[in-house]
Amino acid sequence: MLADLSGLSKKLNLYSDESYEDFRDVLTDNAVNDQYTPLEAGEVKWFGNDCRLESVSNTPVDVSQDQDFLSDVMGPGGEELDSLSLSHSKLLLHMQAEENIKIDIIWELTEPHTPGDPKDYTPIAVYYEGTDSFNDEPSFDPMDSGYWDEFLHDMGIGPDPYADDDE
Repeated sequence: MLADLSGLSKKLNLYSDESYEDFRDVLTDNAVNDQYTPLEAGEVKWFGNDCRLESVSNTPVDVSQDQDFLSDVMGPGGEELDSLSLSHSKLLLHMQAEENIKIDIIWELTEPHTPGDPKDYTPIAVYYEGTDSFNDEPSFDPMDSGYWDEFLHDMGIGPDPYADDDE
């Protein structure tokens, strides 16, 4: 089965803006196992303050099927799509403030530096789909969440939003 990327085109690629760098780096760092390959379906990885990523699936991407979308992801200086080997990971992010946040990561696979090792996985796109805390609609920008500061703190990359400033 090949990945269906059609639903990602309406979402914000967190690589499009450097203000998401720490957030997406924590996600991609924890979306891999000890061999630096994507978590297997059903595998869970805990990190930060009671955060966890749960892998739903990993599927190869048919670059010929999603050329327009992938051209946008790769940008003007991107490689020829036909030469790329890509994989799509679907994950669920669970945090104290919100659970079942959908995370999609598109990985570029390259040959390992050491023969016999697994292929190298480099993230090229990260997508977020949470629930808007005010109207229960899907939200594709984590900064729009009323829990953004809590997310950063729980992930270990931001100050405690509830710390007493008088201390």
